[in-house]
Amino acid sequence: MPLPTHFLLVVIASGGLALLALVRKRPATFIFAASQTMLVRALARFSEQGRPDSLLYAPRWVFSREILGTAAIIVTLSTLLLAVFTALPSREGRLDPRTLPPLPRWMLWTLAGYFLLVVVSQRWIFSVGYASDEQQILSTPIGGVQTLMSSMLLYEICRRVWVEQWSAARGLLTVAVVFVFTDYLRGATGIATGYIVVTAFLLWQPGATRVRTALRVLALLVAVSGFAMMVRMTRTDVHERGFASVQTAADNMLAGGSGEGLDEAASTPQFAAHVLDCVALYDGGKSREWRSLSDPIIFTFEPAFLTGPLGIERPVSAPWEMGSYFLSLGGISIFGEAYWNGGYLGVVVFIGGLLALCYFCDTRFRSSYVWLVMLLNVGPVLLAGVNYGVSYEFRAVVNGLLQLAIFRFVFARKAAPRVPVLVGRGVVVPTVASPAEPAS
Repeated sequence: MPLPTHFLLVVIASGGLALLALVRKRPATFIFAASQTMLVRALARFSEQGRPDSLLYAPRWVFSREILGTAAIIVTLSTLLLAVFTALPSREGRLDPRTLPPLPRWMLWTLAGYFLLVVVSQRWIFSVGYASDEQQILSTPIGGVQTLMSSMLLYEICRRVWVEQWSAARGLLTVAVVFVFTDYLRGATGIATGYIVVTAFLLWQPGATRVRTALRVLALLVAVSGFAMMVRMTRTDVHERGFASVQTAADNMLAGGSGEGLDEAASTPQFAAHVLDCVALYDGGKSREWRSLSDPIIFTFEPAFLTGPLGIERPVSAPWEMGSYFLSLGGISIFGEAYWNGGYLGVVVFIGGLLALCYFCDTRFRSSYVWLVMLLNVGPVLLAGVNYGVSYEFRAVVNGLLQLAIFRFVFARKAAPRVPVLVGRGVVVPTVASPAEPAS
């Protein structure tokens, strides 16, 4: 089968699975499938047109048919795994939102103070260029602390909407406003968009049909994604060119009948090229030898601020290691990183493990407090993690465990009383829903 046809079939399958995940209310799986669909579109363009002009820094030989053929097998394996986990049944039962512990008032003030600090301690792309020295002087890091705080904020917003203290529109608007000021206005788009996508799923309108509500959520996602792409395309020069930069970006996004402008706006060709780079490294005998499994653990227990005083030499992360072989603008596609570690077996282990995590988050969050917290941490980060490597999702899992520990040991909430939870249609089962005893 010709490579362009092969990639086209994978694009159709991935897109169809993304729509299925949307209708089945599976946010993490939807984010993965949608991200894969865009990446395979870029690979399809490579197979037809060769190296694009936007990737002149990448060596032409990595776009060979042999390497593209290996990439086609990688995304095919990923699509098969995606189909399996998307087809698996959901867990019936629903957690009574009244049993969810609210954040204490002092924590709400802490969150407000933290996000206010983030806003006032950075320069926006209207005043300086994105990632410039001027911006970095005042910019706060977006490491694990910010994503942990964001997940706790999203938890409280969802809880208030579910117990009907807030409307869904108010909850979604609050999330959007927070991330506009903390992320979008300084040029950061990936994780912020992930949080809005997950919020749209969690605040799903309960009264409408699945298809009708899915269409509403999809329309919202298209609008948010378009805004994020506009930020990405204007963040380096909007402070100098103003509206002219926005007009140029809009023209570029609409350029090309097959959507090349949208691919470029999302930096998808860059991430697709990472897959080819990783294939070239592994097939050339430079395997990572599964270090992507151990590195995140080492990074977690060897924080950067301790390396100097203790004289610790941390291992090189996957994106930096790849950058020592190929010129890269940052990030590393999880599809390429998986293959770089262990070939096709690595693809099955890494992608299969990630999709299993997505499956449990997506199908258990309605009935389990623990999996709800894990989804709030894993799902939003996945939008960036697919393109920036395994360590992103590992950090998200650690944040989820930290949030559970904070509820259990810091907030010291007592176990909630037993309340009825509806399972299936009309069957009532008593259960306990609390941080100490998640609903089953």
